[in-house]
Amino acid sequence: MARSPNLRPSSATPFNSVRIKAVPLAPPIHVKFLGALRGILTHWAKGHSVPCDGDAKCPPALHRSGVFFKAYAPAEWWISHEQVWRPAVLEATSNLEEILRGRKLRGETWLLSREKEADKSSAVCAAYCETIAESLLSPTFDILPVLQRVFNRLDLVLDVANPTPRRVILPDAAGAPPIIPADLQPPPPLAEDPAERGRMKELLEQARHKFGLPRSVDPSDRGNGRAPSPAPPSGNGSTGNGHF
Repeated sequence: MARSPNLRPSSATPFNSVRIKAVPLAPPIHVKFLGALRGILTHWAKGHSVPCDGDAKCPPALHRSGVFFKAYAPAEWWISHEQVWRPAVLEATSNLEEILRGRKLRGETWLLSREKEADKSSAVCAAYCETIAESLLSPTFDILPVLQRVFNRLDLVLDVANPTPRRVILPDAAGAPPIIPADLQPPPPLAEDPAERGRMKELLEQARHKFGLPRSVDPSDRGNGRAPSPAPPSGNGSTGNGHF
């Protein structure tokens, strides 16, 4: 019997429709980049993202509503329960694009997670894992058809630069603590007040004496090698339990 031309031959490796993969709230995902990130500007309208056409073409009302930067790259993400790398177009936030900016990316694997697991708009955090040899990588693929299908637009403006102002990163500086004049220093917390600490210690010792327990050891006594005083016997002759 002749094979129908409309039927795809069976294969041990299933084929999947390539889709957009955003970083979920939880758990973190492990991704392998197959190509570079490509930026796009979008607007949020009527519950979904709308591509920005630029100052000249974008409807003024929509353009004034605010611009959101996104970046997309051909990638594979690890599905642990299936033990496979699944092709996808990775969606990168503005923060993630800034972390990855200037890197070759192809072959690099990263662990991606959300800064706040309960906030979909929170920044994406990234931790570099390793770089896979070129001979072990899948071929890259064109992400444009996937984006055109998702946004239902053929005239997308890609390769837009991230408009977010550059992050300033500086190291901590070592040095002596600041000097605070005595009249500006706050009063010590109750637990650090010497008089209150002594009163609380005396109450504790009275309670230990009442229940026939040995006296507690003061840290200064340990340093001097002095042992705690033995507990006095209770009224009924017991040495450790006491009666409530």
